[in-house]
Amino acid sequence: MSLGHKSRRLSSNEALPASTQTVIIGGGVIGLSIAYNLCLRGYTDIVIIEAEYLAFGASGRNGGGVRQQWGTELNTRLMQESVELCNRFAHELGVNVWFRQGGYLFLAREEKQVARLEHTVELQKRCGLPTRMMRLSEAKELVPQLETRELLAACYNPTDGILFPWPFLWGYAEKAVSLGAKLFTQTPVTNIERGAGDFLVHTPRGTVQCNRIINAAGAWSPRIAAMLGVEIPTYPVRHEICSSEPLKPFLTPMV
Repeated sequence: MSLGHKSRRLSSNEALPASTQTVIIGGGVIGLSIAYNLCLRGYTDIVIIEAEYLAFGASGRNGGGVRQQWGTELNTRLMQESVELCNRFAHELGVNVWFRQGGYLFLAREEKQVARLEHTVELQKRCGLPTRMMRLSEAKELVPQLETRELLAACYNPTDGILFPWPFLWGYAEKAVSLGAKLFTQTPVTNIERGAGDFLVHTPRGTVQCNRIINAAGAWSPRIAAMLGVEIPTYPVRHEICSSEPLKPFLTPMV
C-alpha cells in the first residue's frame, strides 16, 4: 500500500472542528503515539494536525535503527523500554514492522572515540545490557565485508535492532483514528493565540479552540513554540542515507 493512499485514507476531509480538548501538532511517530496512548486512557477528544503528509519528516526519513547504546543512563533506559515496545508492537497494534534484533556495531577510528565507547559500554552494562568492546578480528568475523585497516576498536550490543519505520507510523495512526482521534494532514499551523485557559490554533483549513496543545512537530517544534513566546533548545541535525538499488540483506548488525 502506498504512502499517499495510506495518508488519504487516515486523514479526515472534513473541516476542522470548532473546538476540541487536545490538539497535537505533528503527525510523526511521537505525535501519533501520544494520541494513541491518550485514547487508550479515555481521552479521545483529540485533533492531530500535520503540516504535510504522514512520514514527511524524520519519522519517514530514517534508517529504522533501534539502539540502546547511548551515552547517558536516561537515554539507555528509555531505549530499553523502546525495544520492549517494538517486540510487542505487532501483537498490540496488529501491524508488522519487521523488527529484527541483529545488533549494533560501533566503530572507532580515533583514540578519543575509543575512550568514549569504553565509557558508554560500562554505563550500558550497569543498565543490564550485554554491550561489550570487541576486537577488530571479532568485528571482521561478525561483518566479513568490514574494512578494518583504519579502525582502532569496536563495540557491539546484540539486542539492538532495526525495523521498517513507515508501518510503525501507520500502526499508531490507524489505532488512534479508530479510537476516536481526528487526523488532518496538509494542515500547517499558521498562528496560535493564548486565551483565558484555552488556545486558538489557526490553520488554512480553519481555527480550532482547545484546552491543551502538545507540540510534537520535531524539527519544526521551535517554530511552533515561538508562536506562544516560548523558546525551546531543539534543533535538527542532518544525516545522510545513500539509496542504492534493491539488495538482499547482507549485514547482520547495523554498522
